[in-house]
Amino acid sequence: MGDYARRPDQPVRLGEGARRRGRLPRHGGVVFSVRLGWPRGFGRSRQGRPRRRRWRMTAGHEERFDLLCIGGGVGGLVAAYGAAQLGARVALVERGELGGDCLNYGCVPSKGLIHAARLAAGARRMNEFGIEVGEVRVDFPRVMRRMKEVQAHIGEHDDPARFEAMGIEVIFGEGRFTGPDLFEVGGRRIRARRFLLATGSSPLVPEVAGLSEVPFLTNETVFDLEAQPRRMAVLGGGPIGLELAQAFHHLGTEEEVLEMMPKLLPRLDHEMAGVLRRALEESGLRLHFEVRVSKVEKRGDEIVIHAEAPGGQVENPGGPRSFSCDALLVAVGRKPNLDGLGLADAGVECTPRGVRTDEWLRTSNPKIYAVGDVRGAYQFTHVAEYEAGIALRNMLFSEPLGIPVPFLKKKASYHAVP
Repeated sequence: MGDYARRPDQPVRLGEGARRRGRLPRHGGVVFSVRLGWPRGFGRSRQGRPRRRRWRMTAGHEERFDLLCIGGGVGGLVAAYGAAQLGARVALVERGELGGDCLNYGCVPSKGLIHAARLAAGARRMNEFGIEVGEVRVDFPRVMRRMKEVQAHIGEHDDPARFEAMGIEVIFGEGRFTGPDLFEVGGRRIRARRFLLATGSSPLVPEVAGLSEVPFLTNETVFDLEAQPRRMAVLGGGPIGLELAQAFHHLGTEEEVLEMMPKLLPRLDHEMAGVLRRALEESGLRLHFEVRVSKVEKRGDEIVIHAEAPGGQVENPGGPRSFSCDALLVAVGRKPNLDGLGLADAGVECTPRGVRTDEWLRTSNPKIYAVGDVRGAYQFTHVAEYEAGIALRNMLFSEPLGIPVPFLKKKASYHAVP
């Protein structure tokens, strides 16, 4: 029988089919055994080009894959790429655009904006170094256009066609689990031997009276601004809120940051947070602490924020205070993207912070692993990439012949993450 006639749970010896077809020397026999199987010819034609997979259809029009990655951010893309290069049959599901938060709403656009802001701030200080310059003027639409150009250039690496050429089936749409090893998306029923949850996170919107009735911004919409706000209020003194507040301030927007806690960046060392606070205030940012927003409303062209400040860090300590702005940026935190995935039907346990995993990044369903922001731990692009490599190793190689081999498994370690 050919490679594709095996039962889904039957181990396949790597190189076995190729050796029978004369593509491997006889002494190259059993290199390793993996439950995930191996497609014909290691996924490549005789000329070395990636071939289009002939996916196996089963009763009920189910498609079978070795690995289904759910989420097209860095975690899902790295795992899909790695598995495809090893010859596995791989599919990837994404409901939006490939590249995830980093490319579309985070690292790339924010750093493009920050670079322009840093140049503007430096130009204003040229006189301190004996260099005479005229008035610094910011063309905000041009700043945003250049940021989009950089984003598009980097985004070429995440073109769906590039991953299709690697033999990865890229599927766009929203899907959900309907069983422990069955996922449905766009009318397709996909059964896989392993699944990777890499759906990322999205902005957390607090429950504040009137907030849903005003046009507030998040990190997913702020980079679509075409006109520069004259005044911006930022809810949240975390990394996202501070970096965007400082960038817009350097570009000429009046900024006020409203933080509920008594200091910036709650996870940061107290002394370092104090140094950062002084630097930001000296640059002109207005910071307010222990501020609890009670209501938001629209008055004409303005957005008015009503707040209480029991810590006395703003005027009228302990009493009500209003802030007016032209644009409101909400940056109070992130939440894992879990809604609508049918994780309960898949037997995946979750906490309010995200998907629960063990040290090997496996969920309560042994066929499903999770990496990146959806776990609710370290929300960094480089951590998601690292976790994808760990999960890939554990998914593909930790159970040869269906028997767990401890020394082949690898735990995720975060000793180098601050």
